Amino acid sequence: MYSDGIVDNISCGTAVEYTGRIKRAGWGKNYVTEGKKGYSIYAWGKYIQEGDTVRLVPLTKEEEEIKDKLIKKYFGNTTEKQVFVQGMVDNGEITKE
Repeated sequence: MYSDGIVDNISCGTAVEYTGRIKRAGWGKNYVTEGKKGYSIYAWGKYIQEGDTVRLVPLTKEEEEIKDKLIKKYFGNTTEKQVFVQGMVDNGEITKE
């Protein structure tokens, strides 16, 4: 994907920032705005260790059910979307308006 050595010349923070810019341009901010390619939403997952490698995988059906029960327990009938948007407001990423 990259020419040899380019990744060694930028910091992890820079790579994350550039990736975020491309993502927001294409798909907007999660649940809030639309980008040129459509909307973006959060997807739940978990990291698993496989030897020396860490991989991100989707939650299983059972884990999704546990997640849904926890959201209901702590946030009532609030949707995931509302929880994420409120978190973005609380973190100053977006304004309440």
